[in-house]
Order: sequence, then C-alpha cells, then structure tokens
Amino acid sequence: MDISDRSAARGRPPAPARELSAVIPSDAYLRVVSAVLVSLLVANLVAIYGVLHADRGGVRLLSRLFLFDGEANFPTLFNFALIATNGALFGLIGLVAFDERDRWRWHWTILGLLFLVLAYDEAASLHERLTPVGRAIVPSDRLLFFGWVIFGAAFVLVVGLAYLRFLIALPRRTAVLVTLAATLHVGGAIGLELVGGSLASSGGKDNAGFLLVATVEEALEMSGQIVLGYALLRYLAVERPARAG
Repeated sequence: MDISDRSAARGRPPAPARELSAVIPSDAYLRVVSAVLVSLLVANLVAIYGVLHADRGGVRLLSRLFLFDGEANFPTLFNFALIATNGALFGLIGLVAFDERDRWRWHWTILGLLFLVLAYDEAASLHERLTPVGRAIVPSDRLLFFGWVIFGAAFVLVVGLAYLRFLIALPRRTAVLVTLAATLHVGGAIGLELVGGSLASSGGKDNAGFLLVATVEEALEMSGQIVLGYALLRYLAVERPARAG
C-alpha cells in the first residue's frame, strides 16, 4: 500500500508531495531563482561602484540596498526566502516520512527546524554577535577577524557527522546535489568569510577587494540554497513517490 492509499485509509488527504511538485516544478524553480540571483548580482556590482565612487549620500544609500555584504536589503531578503523555503521543504518531506514511518523521519524534520533557525539568523544576523567570543577564544586579527566562523565550523562538523549515514542512504542523485549544495554554501559562508576577514582586518570593508570577495561569498551561499531547493523539489516529485510506490 503506498502513501496515498494509507492516507486515504486513515481518513486524511494524501501527502502533498505530487501536488507541490506540479505547482512548483523543480526545473522551473531552478530557472526562476537563478534569474533572480543573476539580476541581484548585476545590481550588486552597480552598487559596489556607487559605494566606491559616488559622493552623494543618496546614491550611496540606494547602492547599499543591493550590496551582497549589506544587511536588511534585497539580497538578504532573497537569501532569507531561499533558506526558509528549504526549511519548509524539509518539513514537508518530514511529514511524508512520518506518514510512511520512514526510519529517517526525524532527520528530515530536524533539518526543517534547523533551516528555519538559519533563516531567522539570516534576517537578524545573530551569528555575528558571536564574533567577540570567537576572538576571545582564538585571538587573531587576520583570518579569524570574523570570530563567529569558529562556531560555524564546529556546527557544520557536528551536523555533517550526525547526518553522514542519512546522506549515504539518500538516492544517489539527491545525495550528489545535497553534497554540492553544502559545499557551495559552506565554502562561501565559512571559507570565503576567512578571506574576507583577512581583507577587512587590514583595509576595512569599504574597498573593492573586500566587497568583491563578499560578493562571491554571498553568491556561493545563495547558489548552495538554490541547488538544495532544486534537489528537494526533485526528490519530492521523482524519488520519494518512487520509493513509496
């Protein structure tokens, strides 16, 4: 008996995996959000020019609305939406997994909760408040200028080890896409944050070198979230129904 039959037998509507994939096809999702990212990237490059070369305060303020390194602006809102969407997708898969009594149901559900916390952090920049603590633990005025990366790296290591068996159990295509997404996001959020910290410690943030590194960093983070969203939508549409059938 598949998930639809079991759900019907229990008097509940079938899990919405197929319905969601019909409304938001993974390929269409990938095209749309990638186009938004490219548009924001172009606007960010124009914003960098405005910050570096425009003397008028109004121009600089408008430019900061599109800076990838800025806060409470359009790139931040886009990244928040990507992370929150992925949290919702993880949660939806968790609901389906619970209905199927899948052994990984808690793994999916916890990921959904974690991503909702990460979305909130993206909006509120809570992780940056850990920078003074990180600097106190490992004093550094270069690579660890942004001291929060110590805690970020520890978080990634713990989650990675805890979810290694889960990752291996995923269908091959999904596992590859999830691994790619994690590599892009972590490589940007932590890897290039180290490089940006080194540049910021010596020359500040309002310079071309730091702003360009920050651009690549944020673009990698968003790209990772986009790949992850595509992977989850494809999993719901193609691989989860096949496994349930």
